[in-house]
Amino acid sequence: MAQSDRSPQIFHGGIPYQVEVAIAYGFTNGAHNRIMRFANRVPLLFDAGACGLTEAVKTIEWKRYRIDDFENMPIAVFVNFVSVHVPYTSAGKQAIALEEEIIAEVRNAIMEAARPVKGYLNGIVHLQERSSRRKVFLRYVAQLAGDMSELADMPKKKEAIKKGLVDLVEHRVGLIEEAEDAEAETAKEANAANGAVANGQENGNGKKDFEEKGE
Repeated sequence: MAQSDRSPQIFHGGIPYQVEVAIAYGFTNGAHNRIMRFANRVPLLFDAGACGLTEAVKTIEWKRYRIDDFENMPIAVFVNFVSVHVPYTSAGKQAIALEEEIIAEVRNAIMEAARPVKGYLNGIVHLQERSSRRKVFLRYVAQLAGDMSELADMPKKKEAIKKGLVDLVEHRVGLIEEAEDAEAETAKEANAANGAVANGQENGNGKKDFEEKGE
């Protein structure tokens, strides 16, 4: 599970609010996607189609985060809207109004929480690719060992040749994986550095805006 707790914002010119988002992936009961909506931690059970929180979830380009089929994948998105004044669509208090700034903020929170999910899914795909690559190489070891022992007229050496080939494959594949890990770590450090710079710029802009408003 990944989560995002955004900084407080304002809508309608001065009403404060905050958005909290969590994303869970991988159900064991075969369930498909779920959008769980809350207002001040109270579940919103009805009118999902008319809710701004649902609208924000549906506008996300999920394929960018390795969620290729959002409707049918085991993913749950939890969105909580916190405010002293929740802009409900009706007296039933089951859906939040389609306020443009609220939808934009919810989208930002979802995308922020979706990035670690993408990293997790990339890791799964990477492990699957490694396993598949190893199997491809090892698939031909037995046949190759038999052919080599026959060509050398040393049938008793077949198992020894096979073991040597397996060791060679494991060594070569290990070198490839080490290089991939080093490259991934370098990319991770670069992304972290870029994120720190972006956050610093965002905080600086926020402070500047606050000071300007104070003036």
